Amino acid sequence: MADRERPRSVQLYGVDPAVVARSVEMILERDGADHIDLNFGRPVPKVTRRGGGGVPPWKDELFTRILRAAVEAAGDVPVTLKTRKGVDDDHLTYRDAGLIAQEVGAAGITLHGRTVKEQYSGTADWTSIADLKQTVTDIPVLGNGDVWSAEDAPRMMDETGADGVVVGRGARGGPGSSPTSPPASPATPHGSAPASATSRGSCAATPSRSPSSTRARTGA
Repeated sequence: MADRERPRSVQLYGVDPAVVARSVEMILERDGADHIDLNFGRPVPKVTRRGGGGVPPWKDELFTRILRAAVEAAGDVPVTLKTRKGVDDDHLTYRDAGLIAQEVGAAGITLHGRTVKEQYSGTADWTSIADLKQTVTDIPVLGNGDVWSAEDAPRMMDETGADGVVVGRGARGGPGSSPTSPPASPATPHGSAPASATSRGSCAATPSRSPSSTRARTGA
């Protein structure tokens, strides 16, 4: 890739701390990334039945080891992660995941407001993003889920206090969404965030303190 194609972000997932660490090292040895993101949000069975995706946060010791291994292997290159609320509503993990991420030196965390069990059904729970933002105070918290149009991005930030928005498969129907373009899917109402959630302005897709601040990231 040309030098002008920066910053470069690479997303990884894995269940073995040593393999994840070596993967990070190999990418950086080739100057392949300016930012590493770990995907702990995949809900599909072909990933979760192997213990990957949204499962490791439930195994907090393994999750900690994976994340710490990546952070240490990356050195000065920022490592972020994406996760979900939990395995299901009876096994929520996002608060602990955020605190662990903060503790081991991750540069930021993205929360998709659904559980692994929900996959992409129903409505994303934006109040969980607001809750995580109040729980995790030392690193940026980004929101994900049900951002169908450009208007949804600042609305998510207003309602949750999130530092930014990660646009995923919701934009597939219109990746060039603008404030005047129709949503890819009908927008659905979300519960109100706690009163302390505040707006971060209208440039919602770019968190001001995240390593991915120059662009919105895409992911499942």
